Amino acid sequence: MNTYDEMNNVLNYQKEFFIKNGAPSIDLRIDRLQRLKSLIMDNRYDFVDALNADFGNRSKNASMLSDVYGIMPAINLAIKKCKKSGIRLKRNRQISLLVYWVQNHILNMNLLELLA
Repeated sequence: MNTYDEMNNVLNYQKEFFIKNGAPSIDLRIDRLQRLKSLIMDNRYDFVDALNADFGNRSKNASMLSDVYGIMPAINLAIKKCKKSGIRLKRNRQISLLVYWVQNHILNMNLLELLA
């Protein structure tokens, strides 16, 4: 089996898993992002050493600042947006239920009254 087939198998497995289980919950997404932050911070010196090995004589301080600490605000923003999106989803669901109720009760009642 070549690399292309292996990648397609993994993608098909992920697609089937997503269709079967649905999107991950907001809490799970936030947990994954927080674990990502922890993994990056726990392994930051290894990342810097690997970058130095790949790119040659690169300043370790510059790598630490740009490639490790520079990622943290983006992860924090993603966590913040996950929390806000969860709030927004709940609010939209309530509005959707209200619109559904109005359409099915008030509008149908007026239509029935007009027909009577």
